[in-house]
Amino acid sequence: MSNTDQFDRALTTITQERGDVYGHPSDDFARAAAIKIAVDSCPDPRLRHVLDMIAVKMARLTAMPDHLDSWIDIAGYARTACMVLDVQDSQQDPSYGHVGGDAVVSAPETVRDTRPPSRYT
Repeated sequence: MSNTDQFDRALTTITQERGDVYGHPSDDFARAAAIKIAVDSCPDPRLRHVLDMIAVKMARLTAMPDHLDSWIDIAGYARTACMVLDVQDSQQDPSYGHVGGDAVVSAPETVRDTRPPSRYT
């Protein structure tokens, strides 16, 4: 079986399994998008990403609130946020001076958001 055939088989399986748990992707994505509107105001792109991931899990939990794996994932994302904050606090941020994505990190404590304003605000 080719890699493409394996991929297509896995995709069909995973789409059905996720749909059974979280509902139709359109509904799940709409819930996540609504939550992410609030997350967009976070000025730190790294922490905003953590919040985005938590938002996805929150949206899924609204459809299946007893899905333990999503609660565990949220806890893991919260811990990674603390790890990011620890690096910032220690002033040993490895991304110091890094330019990429939608932000310019000019100092460990200073992150300038360069994204255009959200169309949802």
